[in-house]
Amino acid sequence: MSLAIACLWMQWSQKGRDRVPHIKRVQKQKLMHLQAIQLVKSLCEKIRSSNDSKVYELICKDVILIATSFGIHEVVEEVVESFPQALWSTDEANHNIFGLAVIYRYENVFNLIYQMSGHKQDMISMIDSHKNNILHLAG
Repeated sequence: MSLAIACLWMQWSQKGRDRVPHIKRVQKQKLMHLQAIQLVKSLCEKIRSSNDSKVYELICKDVILIATSFGIHEVVEEVVESFPQALWSTDEANHNIFGLAVIYRYENVFNLIYQMSGHKQDMISMIDSHKNNILHLAG
């Protein structure tokens, strides 16, 4: 029975994809997302192999701050795995990535950073340029 259902599903999904533009759009977005993650992985490998600290400062710092601000936890994870010092990146208001995840309410990014970091207490206790800590940002 399950083989028959699988065959019907495959037939529908092939025909349905062509008939329903929403499915095609979602499938295209998912493919673009996966390709973007692959691009980030490739760039992290190239930057890591270059051993140039200027490249890291110019690219990775901005990438992790932007990814955190937009809630793209896969990019945050890849950058932190490749460059652990990226955890300490801050924006112009001195918000670290923990603070940005709280400000923009991205629970998945916050949980990821919380699980990955051995310096949770230090990151949580950081104060921004307006003398706010993580509790102020959450409010």
